Amino acid sequence: MKREIDMKINGIYIVVDGKINFEEPPKSGYGQQVLYWVKGKVSHTQTTITNKFK
Repeated sequence: MKREIDMKINGIYIVVDGKINFEEPPKSGYGQQVLYWVKGKVSHTQTTITNKFK
């Protein structure tokens, strides 16, 4: 099965069991996203948001 993605949208596409999951970037524009793997598959993600002072 093939899917097309929009290359103009920033984010992370994760494929698990043939299904696409989209993770949006942190709303503040700063942070990190960690993927957790269990038995060769992504099990869950953790997003940490950072607020940057000007």
